[in-house]
Amino acid sequence: MGFKKVILSKGAFPVSSASEDGKSKFSPPYVINAHQRKTMLDDLEDQAKDTLQAIKERGKPLTGTILGILQVLRSRTKKRYFCGVGRGLVGISISGDVYPCHRFVGQEDLKMGSVNRFDHESQTAYIENYGVSQAKCSKCWARYFCGGGCLHESLMANGDMTKPDKHFCNQFQRSVELGITVYDQFDDTDKKHLNSMSKKVSERGP
Repeated sequence: MGFKKVILSKGAFPVSSASEDGKSKFSPPYVINAHQRKTMLDDLEDQAKDTLQAIKERGKPLTGTILGILQVLRSRTKKRYFCGVGRGLVGISISGDVYPCHRFVGQEDLKMGSVNRFDHESQTAYIENYGVSQAKCSKCWARYFCGGGCLHESLMANGDMTKPDKHFCNQFQRSVELGITVYDQFDDTDKKHLNSMSKKVSERGP
C-alpha cells in the first residue's frame, strides 16, 4: 500500500481505565488505584537510578520515560506537541477507516475518512492545536517536556481533549523532576555518552 515503515510501540504510561462518560469500563481489579499510582511513581525513581547507573558505567542504551527526558535536556528542544496524533501519524481500522491514532479507532465522530478517501481538512484541528497552548498546559512548568499530554487520555478522563488528565500530569511532572536530577549528576563525558546513545537508538530505529 506504499507505507515506508511500520512501527510496533510500547507505551510508557498505563492504559486508560475510563470511558467517555468518565466511568470505568473495566472491573475493579483492573482499575489503577491510589496505592498503585504511588507504586508507579516509586518505579520511576528506580528507572532514574538505573538510567544514571547505565550511563555512568557506559552500559547498553536504555529506553523509557527518564531517558526521553534526558534527551530533551540534551538537545535543548521544546516539545509543542505530545505526539504526532492526526498529523504525523494516524490509526487505521481493519476496515480501512482512518482515525487520529490507534487509540481512537472505532470512535466514529473522530474518523478522518478512509485509506481510499482521506479527509485532509480533518487534520487542521490537530495541526493548529499546540498542546502547550491549552489553558492548563500554558501554566505548567513542564509543558515543553510534555507537549500537552495524550489527547486520548485527556478525552477519556475529562471528556475534552484540551483538558489533560491530572494523573498523567502528576506522573509526567515527576518524570521531569527525576530526569533533571539525573542530568544534573552528569559530567561532560556522561553527556557525550548520552549523545552517542541517542544516535545509536536513532540509527537502529524502532
